[in-house]
Amino acid sequence: MEIRHLREWRLKRGYGLREFARLVDLSPNTLVELEAGRSRGYGRTWRKVAAALGIEPEQIAEYRTATGLGAGDGGAAGAGGGSGSPAPGPDSPAEPQA
Repeated sequence: MEIRHLREWRLKRGYGLREFARLVDLSPNTLVELEAGRSRGYGRTWRKVAAALGIEPEQIAEYRTATGLGAGDGGAAGAGGGSGSPAPGPDSPAEPQA
């Protein structure tokens, strides 16, 4: 069975929202945002989630790609690359002009 949603993985393993959030050191609100695809999270966070769920980090990377969250910030696989910081948003200060 292919699981397409982070929430499905969590529920399949019998974790409640608050319990799992505590396990991976997130607030319940942040976990809801990740599960809903409204937050990209950080590579470190996704690695914790994968470990807690007992799945391969690559599965999280595939999930992130499939849901449009991307894995280009260091990704769940943790194979290096990226700063672990989210991409700048529209409210980020502009870079100085040369």
